[in-house]
Amino acid sequence: MTAMTQQEKQHRTWKERASTELHDLADSTGKIVIVDFLLGMAMIIFTYSVAGLPLATLAGTLLAGIGFLRRPKNDVPKIALFVFLVIFGLLWVTFDSAVLGISTNGEILRRIIRILGVFFVAVFIADGRIDFKSLIFGITLSSLINVPAYYLGIAPDYYPGFLTGWLADKNVSGLYYATLGLLLLAVLSKRWHKILTVIIFTGILWLTGSRTSIAGFGLALVWIFTARRLNIVFKALLAIFMVRLVDFLETNFAQAGAFADRTGTDLLRSRIDHASQLKIDAAPWHGLGLGQAFVEVEDRTFFFHNSFWTLIIEGGWIYLLLIVGATIYAAFLMKQTRSTRSMYAEGATVLLMICGWRLGEVFLTMPWGLVMGLALLYCSRPKTNTIGHEFRIAPSTHTQGVNI
Repeated sequence: MTAMTQQEKQHRTWKERASTELHDLADSTGKIVIVDFLLGMAMIIFTYSVAGLPLATLAGTLLAGIGFLRRPKNDVPKIALFVFLVIFGLLWVTFDSAVLGISTNGEILRRIIRILGVFFVAVFIADGRIDFKSLIFGITLSSLINVPAYYLGIAPDYYPGFLTGWLADKNVSGLYYATLGLLLLAVLSKRWHKILTVIIFTGILWLTGSRTSIAGFGLALVWIFTARRLNIVFKALLAIFMVRLVDFLETNFAQAGAFADRTGTDLLRSRIDHASQLKIDAAPWHGLGLGQAFVEVEDRTFFFHNSFWTLIIEGGWIYLLLIVGATIYAAFLMKQTRSTRSMYAEGATVLLMICGWRLGEVFLTMPWGLVMGLALLYCSRPKTNTIGHEFRIAPSTHTQGVNI
């Protein structure tokens, strides 16, 4: 038998390495729940509607409905406060919209259906009725397909020059890709897979042109790798520093480099913000009701560009404090069942807070629901709890297969 040449040995080595990496990547998926995976794939499609609801909204609502038919696998200690804050907030804003505000019944119904779908997806992720990994991998796959589909002209182009596709809006696109890039870090087990994920999603985020999402993604990564050893006081100080940093960057570098052509866009945004502030100032203390976060500028209708303001105009400061309070409680204050606190949910929540400052719909959307689901999942424990149990999102090397 002739000895292998050096080139053949090298080729075999690379082939073995590639096979090992593919095996490890497949192993990190663990068991895939097909229904959750497929509905996850539909959750980025906002450009097609069924019965007046975007396919993404319908998929989320359907998944929540399926969750009601499944048995919970986990207990989530102290989730009651999160549930109370959100449900009380929704009851308040529904009453406010129907009795005190100016919303129509159609607006109230559409918004509440969508928000309840998001809320129950978060809760069912936490108690195990929805498989988090399957859902994330499904959303990720369709999001990655969206990139070539957009540039090949298969997916719609609503914002020429910036990656939108089935997500329809460049800021929505930025929010989804930034959120997915962070949540994938929680389910991948190998460090180099995580590094590759950060590189890929940074490049995709650049294609969206969403400066807020790019900044939020970067600062979320900083939080993940620096805040682990900080107590709640120093985390608050770090959060204040990040807010100041984002404000500084927006003031001094918003139109630098590749963003130098955004002068007209930023001027329009400032007019929208000014009109939004005037509308908030003129609104009663309880807000105007669901679906009222819009203004008329230059004879056109624009949604608010600030999610905190959206909560205020829809349900007043009561609504804002309840929803933001529930978000902070789930991500930063609830005790995780791990021996070492995971920072991925905290980092993703930092992203939501930063994007909420400059984007109009962040809270109570599906990215928010996914992040809250992960945060609550970290605080869960299996119903068949064992001594010394430590919760892990990434599966062991012995869990493979497909569930339906």
